[in-house]
Order: sequence, then C-alpha cells, then structure tokens
Amino acid sequence: MSQKNGTFWFKFIEHREYVLIIAIVLLFLIMLFFAPNFTTLGNLEQILIVSAGLTVGAIGMTMIIITAGIDVSAGAILGTSASVFATMLSAGHPTFSIFATLVTGSALGALNGFFIAFVGIPPIIVTLGSMSIFRAIDFSYLHGKWISNFSNPFAFLGQGSFLGIPVQLISIVILLIIFTYIFRKTPFGRNIYAIGGNVSASKYYGVPVKSTLFIIYMLAGLLYAFVAIVETSRTSIVQTSTGAGWELEIIAATILGGTNILGGSGSAIGSFLGAFFIASIESALVFLNTPPIYNDGILGVLLILAVITDFLKIKLKGAEENV
Repeated sequence: MSQKNGTFWFKFIEHREYVLIIAIVLLFLIMLFFAPNFTTLGNLEQILIVSAGLTVGAIGMTMIIITAGIDVSAGAILGTSASVFATMLSAGHPTFSIFATLVTGSALGALNGFFIAFVGIPPIIVTLGSMSIFRAIDFSYLHGKWISNFSNPFAFLGQGSFLGIPVQLISIVILLIIFTYIFRKTPFGRNIYAIGGNVSASKYYGVPVKSTLFIIYMLAGLLYAFVAIVETSRTSIVQTSTGAGWELEIIAATILGGTNILGGSGSAIGSFLGAFFIASIESALVFLNTPPIYNDGILGVLLILAVITDFLKIKLKGAEENV
C-alpha cells in the first residue's frame, strides 16, 4: 500500500462517526426501495425512541471502554433497578421510587467500581460475576413474577412529549450535550482518556486512577438506572428477564460508534450514532419480515468488523509513524 493510500484510509477510518453516517444513509436508501414505509417520519421517530435507551446506556459504557474496561452486568443493573422502580410504584411510593431506583443503580455500579478500582480485579471478571449475582437478587426480589398495571405518575418520561417532541429524545439531546462537554472540557474527562491511553503514565503524572475508575462505574450504574425508569415508564411491564442481553447491544453501539475496545478513544456522539444504527437495523429487519435471530447475527458481524477496523487503524498509524 502506498503512503498516500495508507494516509487516505487511516483518515477515513479514524472518524467512525462519518462511516456510520454513510452506513445509515445507505441503509435508508436501500429500505426506500424494499420497504418505503420504513423511511416515514413516524418510523424515524420510533427508531429514535428505541435508540434512546441504548444511547444513554452506551454513554455509560463509553466511559468504561475508554478506560479499557468493560461492563457485562449493565443489563442486570437495569433489570434490578427497574424492579425497584416498579415495586415502589406498586406499593404507592411514587416520590421515593425515583430516588430508590437511581440509588440502586449507582450502588450496584459502585460495587463493580470498588472491586475493579481498589481491589484490582479485572473488569470482565468482576462484571461477569456481578451480572449473575444481580440477576439472582432481582429474581429473588420479584419472586419470579411480573409486575404490570401499576400507577405511574412518571409515565411522561417514556410516553410523553413536549412541544410535539418525545421526552425521550429531549433527554438524549441533554445528556449528549452534558457528556460531550465532560469528555472534552473537564479534568475528569481528560483523566478518562489518559487512563485508557496509558494507565502507568497516568499514575506517574498524578491522575487519580482509582477514584476515577470508581466514579465511572458508579456513574454508569446511575445511567443504567435512568434507562430503567424511562423504559419501565414506556412499557409498564417489569419481569425477571428485563434487561437481558441489553449489555451486548450497548457494548456494540459503543464500539460501532468508534470507542476503541483497547481504550483511549471514544465519544458520546459516536455512541449515539452506533445506537441509532443498531435500532435502524432492528427496525429494517421487522419491515423485511426477517426472523429476530438474524438481528443477533448481523450485530455480531458488525461488532467484529468494528474491532478489526480498530486494529487496522492502529496498524496504519504505526505504518505512518515508521515512514
């Protein structure tokens, strides 16, 4: 490969957001031919609503993966938080329900963060173990039953709109603005990237690695709990399987959005695009009457391609530096 071609491809794959935008446009153009109703404003709104929860979860996962970590307990935290929210509402404690749910998510995330940051256990081991523990706790808490038809004064969070715009979409915009600012403009954001880039150098230069990692996992748990509140308000149903497999979707959205699985790079906007792309694919498969199992297969292929792209990016960057 010539230096000129190598530079072109490096610059192209360096910005995954542009690649995703092109992929989304191509998907909509293809669906315009096979299923014109897919491209209506109504369906676009539905895709955005579905991608809302994925986006919020992916923002939390973005922070974690930027530090070269992982959290496979995200779905279990969401499910447990949703159970707390629904049971509090069913018991007639609407005011306390929001507080209890957010505290639950934060506490479970903090538990992960403690063992990862202060005990030094690898993230994959901690979160694999906690995923099973949280699921068992959730099952015991619900006694294996569903919760539905409860009075929810916060239903507008999942079903309402403001000036014709769904509240969920407003929430996405607000969170994207907040976390984009945190990532780009605050010392905390710079610490996140520094840890993912080189943890040893970060410690040498005085970055509070342990406390930063602890806060990241706790904050991610808080975001998962927020999704639990919104999704429960949207569906009005909670069961022991709530959130199952969700962690795979938000990990895929994060990596597709350009967050390097090896750490050091990523963005909230990229993760939103990844979430929107996944939601668009899921919707397209429904319009094409395709069995749901193919969604998992396509998601797996895209995830592998994204990781290969990250390694290719590193290889091309190394080749440029050696020229």
